[in-house]
Amino acid sequence: MPLAQTQRRLAHPGGRRFHRRAHRSGNLSPPRDYVSRNTSRRQSRATPMKHIRSFYQIPKQSAEDTALPVLLACLTAKAGGTLLDVGCFDGTKSILYAQAAKCAEVWGVDFLPDKLAEARQRGLHTLEADLNTDLPLPFPPASFDIIVCSEVIEHVFSPDDLLEEMARLLKPDGYILLTTPNLASWKNRLALGLGWQPFAAEVSTRDRYGNPWATRGRPSGHIRLFTLCALLELVRAIGLRPVRVDGVMLRSPQRNLVGALSRLGDTLFARFPSLADRLILRLEKA
Repeated sequence: MPLAQTQRRLAHPGGRRFHRRAHRSGNLSPPRDYVSRNTSRRQSRATPMKHIRSFYQIPKQSAEDTALPVLLACLTAKAGGTLLDVGCFDGTKSILYAQAAKCAEVWGVDFLPDKLAEARQRGLHTLEADLNTDLPLPFPPASFDIIVCSEVIEHVFSPDDLLEEMARLLKPDGYILLTTPNLASWKNRLALGLGWQPFAAEVSTRDRYGNPWATRGRPSGHIRLFTLCALLELVRAIGLRPVRVDGVMLRSPQRNLVGALSRLGDTLFARFPSLADRLILRLEKA
């Protein structure tokens, strides 16, 4: 067996025992079943795709519902136009977007087939696609007047690819509405200053750890998180131009001292999008 391969195997848990035996016997090969045993252990700890899908089946109510009125206010009419909702879930909000913008045709993209079936019942045209693996989408360039991507970009591995695809699909006079959690919200800054995990940054797929003020329960599955500064740089690098930036505060429902302090902070910082809990950007082609 090549020495480099032997060294890699000895680096695994249990390698010290192999190392001692190797010096005694002169045999540098680990037991024959060692690699297969450890491979099966690693595979058993892997997250199957069905578990990933079930993770995103859970609707995230508070953030999206709080941001919805602001998002609808950002929609200007494109009478008779076409709207694409990227990450449409069951299409409930897609219909509201289309009504606010007076669009005649609504498309929704998601990777949950049962939710897409519900969206079709609401009148959407749908496309089943995983935004991590299925880009580019099967639409010609300049297909849509409005593209909404609400609370989705933080869940993909390559925000660059997603933004480039939305820019490709956008008509020259169209616009994109993008919403995402703000890593630099005043609450996250306070949490980090106290040595706690920021509210939007999660370390587990099972529960929320590291922040005693965070609501316990299943996390949201964030992969990428953005400050306003970083997000503005990113969209400009893609060739998009921010024409409007809004911030949304998530008013705490807690009826205790923590909730009262949170609501007070929201009132003080509401006029500063860079300190808000959620960012809403309206983007046009540069």
